[in-house]
Amino acid sequence: MQTNYFTALAIGIRRQAFPQKRSRDVSIVALLDEMIRTPEEYRRDDFLGYYVPLGMREEMNVRFDDFAGEGGEYLCRRMLGADRSAFVKKAERIVQFADALAHLSDGEGQSASYNDLDNALDALEVLVEKYQLLFGNRGRILDREITVLPGNWRDAFGHPWATKHARHFVATHLGKNSRAEKITRR
Repeated sequence: MQTNYFTALAIGIRRQAFPQKRSRDVSIVALLDEMIRTPEEYRRDDFLGYYVPLGMREEMNVRFDDFAGEGGEYLCRRMLGADRSAFVKKAERIVQFADALAHLSDGEGQSASYNDLDNALDALEVLVEKYQLLFGNRGRILDREITVLPGNWRDAFGHPWATKHARHFVATHLGKNSRAEKITRR
């Protein structure tokens, strides 16, 4: 069981640490690469628009500085690159291990520890928590906030959830013919 756990997580980390190879591949590194190429598409005013209706303008104005630098109008390439590099470095041993598995090599010299795995997972978690804010983490990406209470968790499946922004994001990052894009159109 431990081997399966480690192997599955290592392969997942490998996928997230690789740049996008094909249009259907999705990874945090590919997302950061796109943001580095087009930082002006991610503007402070658009970001704040997610949070103003929730009364969070001032707090989120300060949080945008984590992406753009103090007072920056749009994302900062240097900051994005630093986040990308930090994750890739933390994931490096796990990626090498997963590469050996994926290519059925003997894996000689490609070992990784649970500590390596934990470090890579922690680094990925930091990125996901940070960058999901750009896409309306507080429920703004949804047509409406859905409160799911223990025991009533199935209620979330009874509400449409994809806004135009969410459909655009899915189409941009997963491709126009992806299964996820088709689901969001329902």
